[in-house]
Amino acid sequence: NQIRKHTDIPIAVGFGIKDANTAKAVAGCANAVVVGSAIVSIIAKHGEDMPTAMAKVKSLLREIKDALDNSESIQNIA
Repeated sequence: NQIRKHTDIPIAVGFGIKDANTAKAVAGCANAVVVGSAIVSIIAKHGEDMPTAMAKVKSLLREIKDALDNSESIQNIA
């Protein structure tokens, strides 16, 4: 809310988004969530087995998408 007092452009948050719960919590005050480090961590952990890494990344993103799709607190922007 403090940031919104100074701008009307969409706000994206990308620090600490590691799972569906954190994405959903941030969606209540931001227009977008950015997932980066969580994906990099999965790839680093499973990089030798790319099919597993890809499956885990897809699963994470599906969980986040489902949480956001079912969230009543998401900020809608035009």
